[in-house]
Amino acid sequence: MCGLPISEYTQDRERYREKLIGEYEVEFQSETIKNRRVKVIIKDAYVVPEGVAVVLNRMLNETATGLRNPSLRQGHIGVIDIGAFTTDIPVIVNGKPDSDASEGIAEGIANYLDKIVRHVNETYGVNMSRSQLVGRLETGELEFPIKGKPANLRPIIDEQFQIFARRIVSLVDSIWENHFEIREFFVVGGGAKALKDHLTAEMEKRNIHLTFIQDEDPQMQNALGYWKYAKQKFGG
Repeated sequence: MCGLPISEYTQDRERYREKLIGEYEVEFQSETIKNRRVKVIIKDAYVVPEGVAVVLNRMLNETATGLRNPSLRQGHIGVIDIGAFTTDIPVIVNGKPDSDASEGIAEGIANYLDKIVRHVNETYGVNMSRSQLVGRLETGELEFPIKGKPANLRPIIDEQFQIFARRIVSLVDSIWENHFEIREFFVVGGGAKALKDHLTAEMEKRNIHLTFIQDEDPQMQNALGYWKYAKQKFGG
């Protein structure tokens, strides 16, 4: 069970499915089972539109045996999926993707992290990596010495994240203007947590509301939806 963006789903799903079916040898790299090899046989594969999986996850309970939000079975629902290098904004109507209403941005959170890293490296003459920046964002340690001098990354982070948040909210506002039946937009993906405050600030300027995931990891929403879809289809 896997997914594709709505923009690729209709045209590429069969080709993607056929690529997955077959026999594979997997070698583990983690220390506990390093170099262990297993054979994986995929006899069949199912491809689900990304966004549909998010709505399915929010609709079904944690065991996929009942509904926790039955209202999501009907109506227009939007999803803002902020990935590393793309941001997909699918619109789901009565459980099915609406390709005409769905939009996307050819940038994700990693593009803006790289801009921040580039600014830091050029300003201070260092070689900070994206992963080092992510680590500091996760811990909140944005004021620290660089080459023995105090530095604060908060201003450049706020600047870049606000630019990205403004672009996202502007597109969502445009979608809502043309497809006003959309009830809500769920914010998911790897950039959901990082951009929450900046998206909120832009939302307030436009007097619109987005739905942030509080009870689960927003980055796992599609994956949880795939699991629930598989559980309903195959049981277990």
